[in-house]
Amino acid sequence: MLLYIMEQQKITYELPLTELIRLSLRLENLFSRLDIILTCDPEKQTQTLIALLIDILNVLDRPDLKSKFGKEFYRLITVFEKLEGDSNANQDALTETLDQLKLLTKYFINVPGKIAQSLRNNELIAIIQQNFLKLGGSSIFDAPLYFYWLEQPWEIREKQIDHWLLAFTEIREATELLLKIVRHSSEPRPVSATRGFYHETLDPHAACQLIRVTLPKNTKIYPEISAGKHGVSLRLMKHATKDKPVQSEKNISFTLTTCTI
Repeated sequence: MLLYIMEQQKITYELPLTELIRLSLRLENLFSRLDIILTCDPEKQTQTLIALLIDILNVLDRPDLKSKFGKEFYRLITVFEKLEGDSNANQDALTETLDQLKLLTKYFINVPGKIAQSLRNNELIAIIQQNFLKLGGSSIFDAPLYFYWLEQPWEIREKQIDHWLLAFTEIREATELLLKIVRHSSEPRPVSATRGFYHETLDPHAACQLIRVTLPKNTKIYPEISAGKHGVSLRLMKHATKDKPVQSEKNISFTLTTCTI
């Protein structure tokens, strides 16, 4: 899975190497799309907004998710506590990060059921979720309660949606914090692909979590990245509107970040 983040005149492509980072990137993408709708015209895009809410709920529908986040945050707490008193570390930022990690770890330990369990217990959400699984989506004869709700004044729907979204507060904070830590765990490095190909051996004991490849927007080149425990390889492909993409034959410089913490 490749996810990209456009920043100014560059595109950063990301490849997750762990299950938790992969899931966090999916959630980040869904929350980002949700924000776009909420800041544009949510009243006219209520069904799209609800579809995203259901997508998020489906991603979170895992009994082991609390445990995975809790274990990873406990590990990160151990890593960062070793930096306390280190003159090379920003102690204020370190304290803030540790406080966030500890608070969210308590949440994952104490929250009952699955994450956002309150939404799964909601009758309307349950009906919507069930009908969204059907081919073509929900129809009025399948879910009259949902379509009744869609016809209510926006003020009523908005209040209900705001309440529902509160169930995602902590998992969104956890996702944002984890990705921030991982993305800033290593420095970007300038490297060069020979005739459109690059390979680098990874330390199998370092457990790289995320590969980031940054290219200028105007290159008409995109990377196909493959990575595992022992190495990362990528082919820089030329985009063609009509023809099948092919590997570039040029030597191309780009920025590589192997995020490890």
